[in-house]
Amino acid sequence: MWSGRKGILRVCWLLGVVLGLSVSLPLSAQVNLTGAWSGTQVDTPQTEPPVPIDASFTQNGAFLTGRLTFPDFGGFNLSGAISGTSIFFDVRLTGGGETITINYRGTITSANTITGTWTISDLDIEGTFRLDRAGAPPPPPPPPVPSINSGGVVNNASYALAGTSVAPGTIAAVFGTNLTDGTSCTPPSCFPGFEDGRLKTTMAGASVAINGIPSPLFYATPNQIGVQIPTELTGPSASVVVTVGGQSSAPQTVALEPFSPGIFTFSQDGRGAGAIAHADGTPVSSQNPALPNEVVIIYATGLGQVTPAVPTGALPSGLTQTLTTPTVTVVDGLPAEVQFSGLSGCCVGLNQINVKIPGNTRSGNGIPVVLTIGGKQSNPVTIAIGVTGTSRWPITSIAIDPTSPRTIYASPAGTNVFVFKSTNGGESWSPIFLDPGICCATTLVIDPVNTATLYATGTFDATGTFYRGVFKSTTGGQSWTAVNPALPNVIALAIDAVNTSTVYAATERGLYLSTDGGQTWPQSEVDFDDRRIGAVVTDPAAPGVYYFAAGAVGVNAAFVARCQGFQGSSCANAGLSDRAAEQTRALVIDPANTTTLYAGTAMGIFKGTMVGAIKNWSAANVGLTNTDVRAIVIDPTNSATIYAATSGGGVFKSTDGAETWSAVSTGLSNTDIRALAIDPLNPVTIYAGTDAGVYKSTNGGGSWSAARTGLGITVLSALPIAPSSPATP
Repeated sequence: MWSGRKGILRVCWLLGVVLGLSVSLPLSAQVNLTGAWSGTQVDTPQTEPPVPIDASFTQNGAFLTGRLTFPDFGGFNLSGAISGTSIFFDVRLTGGGETITINYRGTITSANTITGTWTISDLDIEGTFRLDRAGAPPPPPPPPVPSINSGGVVNNASYALAGTSVAPGTIAAVFGTNLTDGTSCTPPSCFPGFEDGRLKTTMAGASVAINGIPSPLFYATPNQIGVQIPTELTGPSASVVVTVGGQSSAPQTVALEPFSPGIFTFSQDGRGAGAIAHADGTPVSSQNPALPNEVVIIYATGLGQVTPAVPTGALPSGLTQTLTTPTVTVVDGLPAEVQFSGLSGCCVGLNQINVKIPGNTRSGNGIPVVLTIGGKQSNPVTIAIGVTGTSRWPITSIAIDPTSPRTIYASPAGTNVFVFKSTNGGESWSPIFLDPGICCATTLVIDPVNTATLYATGTFDATGTFYRGVFKSTTGGQSWTAVNPALPNVIALAIDAVNTSTVYAATERGLYLSTDGGQTWPQSEVDFDDRRIGAVVTDPAAPGVYYFAAGAVGVNAAFVARCQGFQGSSCANAGLSDRAAEQTRALVIDPANTTTLYAGTAMGIFKGTMVGAIKNWSAANVGLTNTDVRAIVIDPTNSATIYAATSGGGVFKSTDGAETWSAVSTGLSNTDIRALAIDPLNPVTIYAGTDAGVYKSTNGGGSWSAARTGLGITVLSALPIAPSSPATP
């Protein structure tokens, strides 16, 4: 008779009790289930509304008996067993000489909750159930289901301004609601992390699957998530699903194209000024415009496949180029010469295009720029173009001869000049060229003993492509030789004060050392995890001792370290807070007391006093009204006198060992100070590199005047200067 009552059973048992979820309880803390319970039961799929149910249990050790009661259907006996947190019981329903058994399989998820599944195998019916102990507080509501907006997956640079299709490898934005667990992870308070060399695929409780492939995440908010479209995708479309707290959104389909170019903008909405930089990395702006015939870098995404291929979520390990070269046009449709198009080495999925501004481009702050690749056009952005002859070329480094300080070297970016040289204290400058086709050194240091020997790094070749190498001159800068072009991008150089054939190179991926004057460069055996080394300085009183600032990698914090030798066991963490070490631009040792170290950071100045290998650090910012510090120099004859360069705040001076600071910027036409250098033999003479050129003070910062005749530049970003001992990076 039961075979004819399947519909009645659906009404009854599909609306029954739920025993589910999987929250583990230790076996030793097994819950006593004796007592009254209530709950709901529903079939799967949900063809009926949930039906309330009451239950009473009697527990005897691992055995369970009781009754289940349903409205309008009465009660039914049950028997079962408990094993750890798992519970198994059957309800037998007898009538007309037939018996049907309903099997319940659940988990004791807490002292007050049981959840699980039920089945009637003879009738091919199944569902879920939940029971809550009578009088227990109600269970928390499930998290809201995430939802992706219709058309809500777009290029993260152009958004929908260049169409809604995306290319494999693109940095994309997913828009919707309830996309995270309610929290957010956005810079600068939260950054994406790496795991096993790949960008992580979970953030703020959320994950994104594209055609079932976990997608790397850049940022996450409840209404927007940044993802990389997997590079291995093929076909005309892909399905995007966001999952939060075990609940998944409805799939959203996005069209796939081989190319979906988008240019990033400073307004972060695909409009206005493009994210375009000068060759030295400084942003192009109305205050710092590009010039006709200058090579600039356009940052974009969605330019398609590259060679060699780079896996989803991974950083490129070397030079990668797009398979198709894009076309770039500027004002009036003028074609711009594309000298490189590929992945930028800094970031996952980020493209860069090195282009030469046409010589006949008009000047102005809103000159249009458009990128086209494979027939697809990017969002239109703008660029600021200056007037030819304004001499905007940035100086990235200055080095002073420690024995003849009126001899100064300055390296410009964006020109065919490798180094400028002055022999009269900056009153005039003459260019030095490097063949074949190598331009613009970005870091310069001078051997403090043999001052005709210089090292330079971070150059660009004739096509505007970054040349990852070190050059050496033994002729006072008149000629140069490449001494290992295979190094990663070098950020800073330092020379040992005594063994001057020992040179340290701080790079984007670790620390390198040469003990033979730059001929060979083995990497340090210290475990850097490919960390970015932001600064390095040698101890003038202890040959072979040096300090460096290492950036964070994934969950591993940033730090400053003190080392002696080049083995991992020779280094010790010298303290400094994680964020300060991450943002360190300069490390300087007190020449009169080498147990004192200063760190110039984006968070201000920190002073460290050595106790053994460890530094006790404290902030030293009293009177420092701008804490974005780019450079520090110390008077070699009176180490209590210190100068600090700030971004937008001018120059500051301390006469009490960084206890207090006062501004000394009279005469500076621009207060964005990129570098400082001090004359080692006449320390009241100081040089400042600003966005308006080189300035010089001859009275300890009391006043400043321009010192740039013939230099052909107005922007400087670093002035490492060599005192008599040691060389400062």
